[in-house]
Amino acid sequence: MSRSSLFIVVLCAVAVDVAAAATPQISFPLGPYYRPGKYLPVHVVADAPAAADSQFARIAATADPTADPAAEERRGSITTRVSLRTGRIDAIVPWMVLSARGEHPRLSVGESTAVIVDGPPLKRLGDAERLVGWTIPPDEPFARELLHGAPKVIPVTLDPTQPIAGDPACWEMLDAIVLDAAGITRLSESQFAGLVAAGVTVAVKTDAPVPPVAGWPWKRSGGYWILRYLPAGPTTAGYHEGAYLPVASWQPGLAEPMRRQIVLIGILCTIPLLGLALWRPRRTALWAVVVAAAMGGGIGAWAKSHRAIRSAAGEIVVLGDGLTQTDAWHYRSSASAGAAVTFWNGITRPITADDIGVTLECDATGLPKEFDAQLPAGRKVAFLSRVVGTRAPRNPPSLPVTSPLAELADQLYLTDGGRIAGQLPAARPPDAIYLQWNAVVIDRRTGK
Repeated sequence: MSRSSLFIVVLCAVAVDVAAAATPQISFPLGPYYRPGKYLPVHVVADAPAAADSQFARIAATADPTADPAAEERRGSITTRVSLRTGRIDAIVPWMVLSARGEHPRLSVGESTAVIVDGPPLKRLGDAERLVGWTIPPDEPFARELLHGAPKVIPVTLDPTQPIAGDPACWEMLDAIVLDAAGITRLSESQFAGLVAAGVTVAVKTDAPVPPVAGWPWKRSGGYWILRYLPAGPTTAGYHEGAYLPVASWQPGLAEPMRRQIVLIGILCTIPLLGLALWRPRRTALWAVVVAAAMGGGIGAWAKSHRAIRSAAGEIVVLGDGLTQTDAWHYRSSASAGAAVTFWNGITRPITADDIGVTLECDATGLPKEFDAQLPAGRKVAFLSRVVGTRAPRNPPSLPVTSPLAELADQLYLTDGGRIAGQLPAARPPDAIYLQWNAVVIDRRTGK
């Protein structure tokens, strides 16, 4: 081959590499699987579009991969939106399929001149199928024993140098993760706690006589240390019957405390006008216009600072053997159509029907930050944030239980045993817009 021919071949190879690098890419580290209502990891590689375009990449579902992106159906999945403000992203981000309508993932970069990349079609894991991640050679007999005789185990090879990347919620679709002694040290404390909160069984193959992470209730089985935790309450997103019991009495419109404030403001606004009517100074009409304009500006500023979004929150604390689960429930409702924002904490899931558009906002590193729910007028949406740790509440719960979360706890948290032990005082006092309920405490400890 001549030098000129070799140069052309090399130049073409470089051009292909450059084109591939510039094209957005989407892949699935756990394979083409999903479970409705659980996050799955999505590897996104994308560069920021032109400066005049939207600096975001979006992962959503489309019922038809050939459909017009402008008419793309957002239902069937949540939308994950990732910031590209640093110019490029190469990260694992969480995405969630809610139903079979979300089996066709689509990555779009930009807005007016969006670049569209369709991912491979996903398939739902069967009820008898279990997904296990390994940093060591798979051991199917051990996996079956670990998962109580699962009929079918699907092994997934994980990178030993980085078993999980990004937020631990990305990997909640795993039923178990099996690591070596070095692999467990490569998980951060928040990643490890997040896996436990997601209900992922963690097994570590090691000869060490002490557990790999101190303070957690590990159990020894053969050559493995095993940590297994079954969370109480909902373990998937989507609508759950009983989740909206605490806000069943909410009616469309503004909260009662805000209505009282509006009536009071109306009364106060009549006082200056009534004074003008009685006093009748020179140019009364002009003064009335000035006073009305000032009051209108003040009312507008007040209304702007008091959004139409009605909010309430409270916790359900589950005491277990060596672990404490804290579930924070957040409710939003709006008197008029608009966006309701809920911040991410621990593993946060939307507990709502899929006819409400929900977008998960992630930063430029792929870490989730907040949810943006597009609320129709008079509708409600709930979010559940779960954290599991080794610290129990300092103060004992008290009776009686008056929290609106009590009925929810009774219906959704006691199916696997336990009892409502009492309540703890709310973290902050309620105000006219944001209600803070007392925390309900559930005792699931076997030694009690």
